[in-house]
Amino acid sequence: MSSENLQIILIILVVFLILGLIAYILFRPKGAADARVPLSAGASSLPLQLQLQAYERLIILAERIGLRHLIGGFPTEGFNGREYQAILVDAIKKEYEYNVSQQIYVSPKAWDAVQNLKEQNIFVINQLGSYIGTEASARDLGKAIAEYLSGNENASLQQIVTEALNIEAKKLMR
Repeated sequence: MSSENLQIILIILVVFLILGLIAYILFRPKGAADARVPLSAGASSLPLQLQLQAYERLIILAERIGLRHLIGGFPTEGFNGREYQAILVDAIKKEYEYNVSQQIYVSPKAWDAVQNLKEQNIFVINQLGSYIGTEASARDLGKAIAEYLSGNENASLQQIVTEALNIEAKKLMR
């Protein structure tokens, strides 16, 4: 065979391969294959999805370590003030530790806000625990925290942190 014949055969094979690929794409079975994300969107959608999930988890964390949630979620019966203080602080630390890995998916500002919320709430609990004294009951500490929160609408960073996380997440969705 001559080189011209080989070139013609090669061109014909390439044309058939291209036509076969086009036919496969156009006439492939519908179903599970259509549920996949296109390559162009898939390359960037997984990191975006992970980031959005991280913001979602951090919003849940902010809610769980919020002072109102804590005093409403832990019974005071059978505990003195110091024990209740330790229970609340431990709950904040455990929730935070459970979600610490989310920092790799969110902005440094968002993570700093979450850390500040954690630290502020621990500080408030410890300060109020010291203020009410060693003889106080868990109910007294819970009441002191509730009074602290009701005395000033800006007393807790929780709302500010939640709004900041929402703003950051919405920026990603644009």
